Amino acid sequence: MSLQDETRVRVVSSLLALAERVEGLSGPCRTTDQDIGCSLGLFEIMPPKNAYVRGIIFAKIEEDGSRTIPGNGDGDALIPCFTASLDAAITLVPEGFEWMADNFDGPPGRRCSANVMRKEIDARGEAATPALALCAAALKARAQSGEQT
Repeated sequence: MSLQDETRVRVVSSLLALAERVEGLSGPCRTTDQDIGCSLGLFEIMPPKNAYVRGIIFAKIEEDGSRTIPGNGDGDALIPCFTASLDAAITLVPEGFEWMADNFDGPPGRRCSANVMRKEIDARGEAATPALALCAAALKARAQSGEQT
């Protein structure tokens, strides 16, 4: 197996594990939002510039490769609330895919579903909220299509 193939397998496994974790949440989770942003290469962890900075700082990776760092010590202020907001979760849907979200009378903790689809791919997420279901489905679609970012 080539290095490129091994890397793809790791990325797919990571996205699928993250989708499974999202489906298991009972509500929004800021740590999971951070993990989603970093897994997709949208954000990276920056080392503190001095001893007075506490916590983790996440820099947004811009399209030109530059980094935007939040001010005022808000380490994760730029990371969208993917697990809390449908608007933020929609941004995870890969380009060219359609999506739908629904609620149903399912088991507790899994009362919402979402599908992210394109011709040969139909990724489904089931979770406690529509945003969580759409996050999970979008992560699965990215894994199936090989589209990391």
